[in-house]
Amino acid sequence: MIQSNPITPEQPKEARYPLSSLQLFARLTRAAYLQLFGAQAPPWDKSRPIKRWFDTSVLVDSQDPENDIVTYEGWDERAKKMKRIALTVRDAATPNLPGLVSYPKYAASPTPAVLVGPTGSTPVPADYLCTRAEAEAVCKAIEGAKVSEAATFVAGPFRFEWNGETRRQYVIEWRGQLLDVGALLKQEYANGVGAPGHWDLAGTTPVWVSDVQDNGEQDPRPEVLIPMRKLLTNERIDCTPFGCVVIRVDLSQDQPAAGTGALTQEQDQRLRAIESGVNRLLQQ
Repeated sequence: MIQSNPITPEQPKEARYPLSSLQLFARLTRAAYLQLFGAQAPPWDKSRPIKRWFDTSVLVDSQDPENDIVTYEGWDERAKKMKRIALTVRDAATPNLPGLVSYPKYAASPTPAVLVGPTGSTPVPADYLCTRAEAEAVCKAIEGAKVSEAATFVAGPFRFEWNGETRRQYVIEWRGQLLDVGALLKQEYANGVGAPGHWDLAGTTPVWVSDVQDNGEQDPRPEVLIPMRKLLTNERIDCTPFGCVVIRVDLSQDQPAAGTGALTQEQDQRLRAIESGVNRLLQQ
């Protein structure tokens, strides 16, 4: 089971640091999830808002993950304050990352098989071939009558030399037609091996219809806040027109931490004075 547990970050030694320094979990994307855990993240669930973290530690003591509630605190950038996050254990333990699931690209493995004729031998195209199990699965999915090995190119002076190849060229009988299984597999795997879909059997030949779902990239709902540790006694949050940062009150504020975009205390006071003057002018 993939596990993700909260890790309380140490307090930075700088005078100012970004709010993300308080987060208990790394902010995930599909690519980051795959890199960290070596597996695809669960598919996007459009019934839930985007959630870029997950906490499997809450599953340990829960008797009813669907109804037990767990709470956290996170920074609400819109409200400019810490906000309580209440989730069911199941929701807390499950990420909800937008984006498409990456299915492996279909590519038939090379084959040593050749077709031998009067003028020599010709390599057999690998995508003509498949296993009997694959042929049976396609036959079942499109309600084929039966699977049989194709007789293509084997009449007269032609013959196959398989050279250890165990796959074969299969066809299925469907409504009086012989359909090449290799061609059907190429349809089914057009969006990758395992990509969801179904066969549309309304026409004269089966057509694969992709069921790849909404990827959630344009979801307008706010993301589920990433939990943070509580502020220490020597920390406070300071919000300026340029964003919010954490300040260590026990350290000098003369210089902002590198890379935070924060202002020095003198710059902050000057900017606040300008803002106050502008507001008075607007009220006249």
